[in-house]
Amino acid sequence: MSSMVTYEAFVDECIKIFRKRLDEISSAGQPADMAWWFNCFATDTVALLSFSKRLGDLDKGEDVGELNKSLHSNLTYAVLVGIYSEMHRLIFGSMEKLSQWGVSKGTPRGYIQGVVRQTVTERRKMRAAGEKPDIEKAFEEEENAPKDFATKFLDANEQDASRFTDLDVMSGLSSNVIAGADTTAATLSGILYWLLRYPKTLEKLRQEVDEGKAAGRLSTPITFRQAQELRYLQAVIQEAQRMHPAVGLPLERVVPAGGVQLCGYYFPEGSVVGVNAWVLHYDTGVFGPDAAEFRPERWLESDAETLARMNHSHLPFGLGARTCIGKNVSLLEMSKLLPELVHNFNFELAGDLRSGKEWTVKNHWFVIPKSLDVAVSRRHEA
Repeated sequence: MSSMVTYEAFVDECIKIFRKRLDEISSAGQPADMAWWFNCFATDTVALLSFSKRLGDLDKGEDVGELNKSLHSNLTYAVLVGIYSEMHRLIFGSMEKLSQWGVSKGTPRGYIQGVVRQTVTERRKMRAAGEKPDIEKAFEEEENAPKDFATKFLDANEQDASRFTDLDVMSGLSSNVIAGADTTAATLSGILYWLLRYPKTLEKLRQEVDEGKAAGRLSTPITFRQAQELRYLQAVIQEAQRMHPAVGLPLERVVPAGGVQLCGYYFPEGSVVGVNAWVLHYDTGVFGPDAAEFRPERWLESDAETLARMNHSHLPFGLGARTCIGKNVSLLEMSKLLPELVHNFNFELAGDLRSGKEWTVKNHWFVIPKSLDVAVSRRHEA
């Protein structure tokens, strides 16, 4: 987790812009789709972390380059063709061919790779000229000077291209964008949704942050280290990830040689097994009879045995050797953003959600809310 401090400057920049957008929304007096704005924040943040430049979603409030639309289309395609895998070669090949003929825009993967390819080309030219991205130059004298993923990947590539190939650079940066935005955005939406459904929990979190700000223990924006010391904040994040895990399909594993005995059943080697977090996270045998309730206190009040059992069954990022490699970056973003939101703004559910209607989500591998209409107002005068 210590390496996360080198990414904080990137997250801070996007938090600053996000606050400006929320100030504008507050002044306009119209409800905002916070699910969309969280998507803009997460997309620009992961782009800045990866390339030291935002795509511009936060600046314009738009899906710049239709990247998010492409990603969502890609998820839909991947889920369906993942089931009917024999169709992949035919369909995907046809999409690529139509793109070459100028009939279609091609696959979402092709668009993302185009963005990454251009970025890598530009960065190689900068490195050859001894230049650095502006954000790296601004902090280069500091102990934990920021380095984006492009810099780190190209460092590894130039050190030993046989171990970290050009393809590794391209695929690594592409994966950052593909997997790093929707998951964090969906989780942020889940956190705000459940906080607004449980206003006493929101007030308790806000009190923790307000008291820390008043006592001078929390900077603006808050540092990751400071955020880790806010026990209720971390419990809120953990509980919201339990209630709304970003991945809505089983995280599959292949049974090794010799087979395995699981829960009284024998699975022969080669079998594909998996657990859906949306099922496990609501198991009353693990999380208690109130498993359907949003109660962060369960992570603070439970005895050691119960806490160990809950942690063992908490799968928002998966577990074991295949734990999501972006876990810490996602936690960094959420831990730094949420205190600034609850300290500076009031939020109320709007539209149909205000009358008690539940929100609508779609499960295309990532569980993404259709919308999250919220009224936003400042808590403090600008």
